[in-house]
Amino acid sequence: MASWRRTPSAPRLQGGLMYALEIRCRPADRERLIAELWERGTLGILEVGPGLIAYFASESEALTAAQGLAAGSFRVSPVPENDWAVRWREGWRPFELGAKFFLAPEWDREPAPSGRIRLSLRPGRACGTGLHPCTRLCLELLEEHVTPGLVVVDVGTGSGLLAAAAALLGAGRTIACDLADEAIAEARERFQREAPSVLLFQGSLRAVRPQTADLVLANISAAAVVQLAPEIKRVAKPGGVAVLSGFPARAQKTVLAALGTVGFRCRQARELEGWQALVCYTP
Repeated sequence: MASWRRTPSAPRLQGGLMYALEIRCRPADRERLIAELWERGTLGILEVGPGLIAYFASESEALTAAQGLAAGSFRVSPVPENDWAVRWREGWRPFELGAKFFLAPEWDREPAPSGRIRLSLRPGRACGTGLHPCTRLCLELLEEHVTPGLVVVDVGTGSGLLAAAAALLGAGRTIACDLADEAIAEARERFQREAPSVLLFQGSLRAVRPQTADLVLANISAAAVVQLAPEIKRVAKPGGVAVLSGFPARAQKTVLAALGTVGFRCRQARELEGWQALVCYTP
C-alpha cells in the first residue's frame, strides 16, 4: 500500500510536467533518505512498497537530488501535473496536532473538535503547511511556550501559519515579517481570515526595536539562524525565549555555537524525522 509522507508544499509548474524520482531502498535506510530528500527540496514523498517516490519541479533538481543520495537504484521520469495534483490532494486529510491544533486543507469543511484551534492549510502557496517536521515541531513548542499576553515575533513567516497559531494561542501581540513578496501576500490573506490581530511587515528583523519580544520564532535554515543570531538576541527581552527550527539535526552544534556566542542558552532540543527544533533563552 502507498502512503503519503508529510508534504511541505505543492508545485507551481510550467509545461504541465513534474518529475518523479523513484528510489528502491532498504527499510533501514528509509527514514534517512526521507530526511535527505526534504533537505534537497522535494515537493512531496510517496512511500510505495520497498521504495520511495519523491517529486520535483524539474528534471535537473530530481537528478541532482538522486546523485547526492547514498541510495540504491533509482530512476527519474516525467509525470503529468494533473496526475500529481489529484494524487497529491487525495493525500491530504484533516489531522490533530499536539493538544490544541486541528489542521485541515482549506477545501475541507470538517469542523474542529471541541477545544482545538483550526488552522487552514493552503498547499502550494509560499511555504509552511503544518506537515513538514519542522513546522510540526514549532507548533508543538508554541503550545508549550505561548501564554496569554506574550509578545511574539515570527521571523520569515512564510505562509503565516505559525504566527497565526501564536496569536490564536493567546499571544498579546504577534509581529510577523518576511522578505518575499509571495510570502507577504499569502500571510496577509491568512491573517485577514484567521488572525487579524497579527502585525505584518515586509522586511527583516533589523526593523524590530530592541527588547521587543518575549518569544522569537524562526523556522528558517541553519545558515539563516547563524546569521541572524545577534538580531534575535537584540529583539528578545531579558529572559526571553527563542524557538528555532528549519534545519536538520546534524546542524545543531553549529546553530548552538552561534547562539551561545551572543548569549543564548539551550533549554530544550527536539527532533522529528531527522529535523531539529531548539528552545533557547536569554539569562
